[in-house]
Amino acid sequence: VMAWGRGALVAVAPDLWYAEDTNGDGRADRRRVILTGFEPGNQQHRFNGFEWGLDGWVYAANGDSGGSVRAPDGAESLSIRGRDIRFHPETGEVETVSAQTQYGRRRDDWGNWFGNNNPTWLWQVAVPEHYLRRNPRLAVKRVLRVLANYDDSTRVFPTSAAQVRPNQPWSLNHVTSGCSPSPYRDDLFGGDFATSVFICEPVHNVVHREVLHRDGSVLASRRAEGEEQREFLSSTDNWFRPTTVKTGPDGALYIADMYRFVLEHPEWISPEMQARLDLRAGEDRGRIYRVVPEGRPRRGIPNLTVLHGDGLVAAMNSPSGWQRDMVQRRLLEKRDPGTYRAVALGLGLTHSPQVRVQTLATLGGLGALTSTQLVRALRDPHPWVRVEALRQSERLAGKDPEIFGAVAALVADGDSAVRFQAAFTLGAWSPELCEPVLRGLAASDGGDEWIRIAILSSLTPGSGLFRELYQETGRPRSVPILAGREPSTPDRAAVVAGYSRLGVEGADSARGRVWFEAFCATCHRFKGEGKEVGPDLAMVGGKPLDWLLVSILDPGAAVEARYRGWSITLKSGEILEGLVAAETANNVVLRMSGGVEHAVLRSDLGSMEPTTGSMMPGGFETVLSRSAMAELLRWLTTP
Repeated sequence: VMAWGRGALVAVAPDLWYAEDTNGDGRADRRRVILTGFEPGNQQHRFNGFEWGLDGWVYAANGDSGGSVRAPDGAESLSIRGRDIRFHPETGEVETVSAQTQYGRRRDDWGNWFGNNNPTWLWQVAVPEHYLRRNPRLAVKRVLRVLANYDDSTRVFPTSAAQVRPNQPWSLNHVTSGCSPSPYRDDLFGGDFATSVFICEPVHNVVHREVLHRDGSVLASRRAEGEEQREFLSSTDNWFRPTTVKTGPDGALYIADMYRFVLEHPEWISPEMQARLDLRAGEDRGRIYRVVPEGRPRRGIPNLTVLHGDGLVAAMNSPSGWQRDMVQRRLLEKRDPGTYRAVALGLGLTHSPQVRVQTLATLGGLGALTSTQLVRALRDPHPWVRVEALRQSERLAGKDPEIFGAVAALVADGDSAVRFQAAFTLGAWSPELCEPVLRGLAASDGGDEWIRIAILSSLTPGSGLFRELYQETGRPRSVPILAGREPSTPDRAAVVAGYSRLGVEGADSARGRVWFEAFCATCHRFKGEGKEVGPDLAMVGGKPLDWLLVSILDPGAAVEARYRGWSITLKSGEILEGLVAAETANNVVLRMSGGVEHAVLRSDLGSMEPTTGSMMPGGFETVLSRSAMAELLRWLTTP
């Protein structure tokens, strides 16, 4: 839900609604569908997480379910598979944006976007999709950078009693329900929190904190000092289920606690276990927590609806990210030329860099940013202001030679994040102007993976520099499959039943490792060995033997969406099969057996269809004897 106009935007898959209460009875008597076609799917994987962007669009997380989205008037639908979206609530315009977030796509004060999924604390969306669209022959394997990638980064330090989960019991004390990665956007908590990102982990009843720091042209993160072996917030109550965290208008941190006994979706709980649980326990509860530092009074919350003209503009000068966003929204709604001069005062160096960034974005959205103001901002002492000025300069490309000169000068900037954005921005100018500058940047920074991608996105497919810097890798023509005979019988249930009395006591674990390396390591990691195509088998150590046997002998019995295979037929007639690891405007990234990733251009696609079963082949009983199966299971279940 996101407050909008006189009502709210509400995600109700398959629809996005605008809902408004016009008579004050607490019910939405006016309801309008803005977009439709979002895949309903599993409730924890529906589209979500509305967030205001500096560019004046509302962003939303995909939720991992995708869909073919369109306005309700019958307009052409847009596939959002593998990507998040941004939209204009008033017009119904919608676009895909880079990366696919499970729950809660969020932005910091500088325009950096973040997301995550259940087993991943945090990532930065490093490559915006609208830049990739400019060069349809550019295929990239990744558009995001996973943060929190230090040693043992997945560890969680709960204070609640350990509980056996109905699903994934092996993930105890490791992140397994990461969601709502939210940068802190205020100063009430003090300078130590200026680069903090809070992340909910409801399975372990905690709110985790990562601290951002620069790592070349992109970001990295680490645990906060003093929180190396504890969490920012934890509860001894196993029903504490924090699912959303945000910075409030008063500078406090607000946490929505779902407060449920069972957090797991029933889809992942066996019928036998469901029969023993009250899956709705806690549905009449739930709460919101407000977290504040001791001894620091909260800021008063202004009523921005009563502010107009210069009074509204003055409210932009605030440490509150919430307040600046709301002021920007109101200014873009009103579009009052009488306020533009006052808005521009926010570019002055007496204002904080956060205010200067949001002022630039607001003037750009109003179409009121002048060349003089922009050139001055391109020389601002703060790097993130220069980055936003580069973004805004794209609106004025080709209109003032002085602007291009100021933009081109930033390829030699001392800050690599500025050079990274300059590489993207230069593509807004003609090839004759930008290519010589990009060639120089490639010579100095071409070894940086991210800057290299940015340079390539700014070049035309026919550019000589593009051909020099970019070569499409060879494409595997087939995918290795399990060596051996076809399965002895199509009746998987009978095969599994035949192993019902298999035990592993006394089985040789060392020989089990040999079987793992021979038959599993091409697609699974375990104890530091193997390739990551399917799930990491370190997560199966606590599973019962019958579960493991079904997974091995009947892999198609239950396939999680992210591990479902896809069959791609190219226009050349070649057929490729694998998992879709990522998607961009120009390409899909197919992860194949052995962990090999291949970026396939959409222009080369003939068709793309999901496979009916698991990518993992059946028939292991034909190549592993009962004793060998016992040895493999012993290796997989040995700590």
